[in-house]
Amino acid sequence: MEKNKIIFFILIFMILLVVSCSLDYSSANVADDLSERIPETIFINFSQVQVKAGKITNKLEATRAESYTKKKEMVLENVQFLEYDESEEVITEGKADRAILYTETDDADMFGNIFFYSHTEKTAIYADTLFWKDKEQKLLAEPDEIVNLKKDDGSFLNGKGFSTDFRLREIIFTKSVRGSYTTLSEGSEQE
Repeated sequence: MEKNKIIFFILIFMILLVVSCSLDYSSANVADDLSERIPETIFINFSQVQVKAGKITNKLEATRAESYTKKKEMVLENVQFLEYDESEEVITEGKADRAILYTETDDADMFGNIFFYSHTEKTAIYADTLFWKDKEQKLLAEPDEIVNLKKDDGSFLNGKGFSTDFRLREIIFTKSVRGSYTTLSEGSEQE
């Protein structure tokens, strides 16, 4: 009988011990949350060269690149971009203080001191924030963001509501547009 009491108390103690213990899974949730905010990989002096048919098509460089695989993003600091033609001559160059590249879509958000120059169009674009939509081949700005365009011939445009469609070779400003256009044949400017 005494032995049964001891076993009974041990059983009660074990049941109380098991019932009183709770597993805390919040640390696992914190780890998942951190994986969204902490990069999986950090590259210093990052460089990516894209080659098609044995020729360089574009080059992307950054002083720092952080890869977030779960979010399918790469965050780039001090970004420089070069695009090449079939002869591997630079046709477009650009830079920004910071960019977020969405690896699944190749879309990008760019921030701070943005500069793009098209050697074929002889035109520069200056802005603080721009968004690249790869599938549509469009470059967009926030509706109230001022974007400046300047051609080598002295022509310039600036305004708000900027978008450009590279397939249609179309530039749109929806408001507050001003500028000057120089025609090469006459050498005159029009406002």
